[in-house]
Amino acid sequence: MADPTPQVVVTIPAVTFIDREVGHLKELHGLRFDLAAKAVELNHVETLRRLDELNHAHAQNMVDKQDYLPRQMFEQFEAENTKWREGVNNAISQSVGSTRTMILVVGFALTVIGIALKLWK
Repeated sequence: MADPTPQVVVTIPAVTFIDREVGHLKELHGLRFDLAAKAVELNHVETLRRLDELNHAHAQNMVDKQDYLPRQMFEQFEAENTKWREGVNNAISQSVGSTRTMILVVGFALTVIGIALKLWK
């Protein structure tokens, strides 16, 4: 009786071709994995560079912030300065008025004394 299972016959050139193609595909996959690993490594280096730049920028920002007053302190200074300025302006206005009055009184007194001395002679 004949064997019911069919037998596959493969020629030597076909096996050689398949072996060569499998080797070529292994080489391509190896290259692909190497390139993917290199891409991950380059991405990691770039990320570290960017983090370094951000850290430097943050440090520079902190140094720059030390030169500025917080808004609350500035508003408090501005309010106190406004009160002080109003007080100075009031004092100057009062002193100008009293000085003007003093000059008029002294001028009037000197005029009266001058007239009195001329009449007395």
